[in-house]
Amino acid sequence: MSKKRKQKQSALSQITKEYTMPTWTTTKPKPVVLGPSINERKLTPEDEQRATKYDNSRLMSMLYFALSLKRPHKGSGEQKLLEAIAQHIPRGFPKHYDEAGNLHVDARQTEANRTLFVSHVDTVHRDDGVNAIKQTPSVWYASGSQLGADDGAGTAMLMHLLYHKVPAYYIFTVGEECGGIGAKVVSDDQALLKQFDRAIAFDRRNNSSVITHQGYGRCCSDAFAEALSDKFNDAGLLYMPDDGGVYTDTAEFVDVIPECTNISIGYMAEHTDREALDILHFRHLADAVLSFDWDNLPTERDPSVDDFASGNNWWSGSMYGGAKHNYGYDTYSWLKEDYPTQATGTYPANDTSTTWTDDDDLYCALEEAANRHDTGYLWSLLSDHIETYYGVTLPLSATINFKRADLHRWQKQVGQQPTEDILDEIAEQLTII
Repeated sequence: MSKKRKQKQSALSQITKEYTMPTWTTTKPKPVVLGPSINERKLTPEDEQRATKYDNSRLMSMLYFALSLKRPHKGSGEQKLLEAIAQHIPRGFPKHYDEAGNLHVDARQTEANRTLFVSHVDTVHRDDGVNAIKQTPSVWYASGSQLGADDGAGTAMLMHLLYHKVPAYYIFTVGEECGGIGAKVVSDDQALLKQFDRAIAFDRRNNSSVITHQGYGRCCSDAFAEALSDKFNDAGLLYMPDDGGVYTDTAEFVDVIPECTNISIGYMAEHTDREALDILHFRHLADAVLSFDWDNLPTERDPSVDDFASGNNWWSGSMYGGAKHNYGYDTYSWLKEDYPTQATGTYPANDTSTTWTDDDDLYCALEEAANRHDTGYLWSLLSDHIETYYGVTLPLSATINFKRADLHRWQKQVGQQPTEDILDEIAEQLTII
């Protein structure tokens, strides 16, 4: 072991000693740790009724099929899910693929139907393959991998709405995890988007959010978010407006569609192998989305008026991958040929290799953290690094207060310093609550 690594190991060891907790272990951890806020819970009589109601239903079949596939953008899993969706669209609803490969389904009955539902079919997996789904009465998760409920759960929910012939327009997009590739193509079709008053995605973690702000600013009015929350709460859920959104496909439509939102669907710890889905909440939400008329929701936001986020949060103003609001990065992709360029001219602009490396992993993770306020990918790399080099497993109470300046500084070091040294430096900032 090098002198430098011994010094870093000593520094990290000091941190672990200072914050040692019962959850630390030197043994090999279990392949999967459930998401931090999803614990097993006892089913209520209502939960049991919904479990019986949806047992072997088309909703649950589609959910299981989607989650059983790893679905990287441009991979076979993404295509298999699109094909399955197309095959199960109810008869009589026109469907077509656009130039990006997004699947459009028009289930509107009259011109008064002005709702757009959107979900993305890709996941953050780097390779195609089968996901080993584990099921308990209240939680679903994957063995040793991301579950893909982001946004397999949203895709299944859209199919549930279609099965029940909820009159709306539906788009199943590709490449959301690579910078909203499919949604950006849709956003160019102004004539289409002007036909809608609201755009709805079910692509938010937890079980209580109706998102009012994404990235750089407002995406829907408070009146809309409150009215939609009330509809869910009338069905026995507990939703409320949330201005802490990051990004999903509907953010690409805010310049045209008045009310664009993202709704919690019950997953947690997305983009990591701790991702899990609260299946009790998912079934309850499936009941709620059929309990009201989406076209009766209020429309108040003026999409021609910018309403930017305020405050001192480091992510303010950073519309991830947005055509109008970016920080000098092209949208990234898991595919090497679509890799981002950096305004400074440093890594990876001078990288001509075609093989994905540890440097590529770290660079993408830091970019996602810096420009999306999403640290799940970086956290996964850090956890693996600490387990590999130091033989300890991070407890769920471990945290790092990431600063945007630090994230960009580490990003500039990629390709200039060994990946493990950069991860060591990040690990030195760990604290345990």
